[in-house]
Amino acid sequence: MVPFYAGKLTAQSGSGESFRSKLGISKEKLEEIAKAVQRYGNLIGFVERFSVGARNPTSFLAGASGIEASKFFAGVCLGGLLTLPLQMSVGFMLRDRPVVALAGVAAFVGIWTVFPYLTATFLSIFYLQTNQQQQTSNTRTEETKGDQETK
Repeated sequence: MVPFYAGKLTAQSGSGESFRSKLGISKEKLEEIAKAVQRYGNLIGFVERFSVGARNPTSFLAGASGIEASKFFAGVCLGGLLTLPLQMSVGFMLRDRPVVALAGVAAFVGIWTVFPYLTATFLSIFYLQTNQQQQTSNTRTEETKGDQETK
């Protein structure tokens, strides 16, 4: 619930606007996403339990989107009723093979650790390319205006 309340605090403080502008998301698109999250708000906590490796961002976005804490928490608890027995049964099956269990966890964690870094890298490159193109077009526009004023 900590990321949920962090998202809620971000939305209340108004700093969410700076995040939105840095990501390059239009205000209309953000409102569309927020409406979708609010429409399925009762289920977002349930979905969060199945979002392996993405629970914190999901919680943060749910809090920032204005989902009620009680509904989110109820969904998390309901999802936990399904995921906890699944996790316990996998642990029970692998109890006599700790090396296999550790190798499986390491492989799974490795994949989910690399994925966010790759995503961040690609988004950073995209952001830099977009800014560079905007700066180039602004410079050309200013040069064109300067040439027209000189004539």
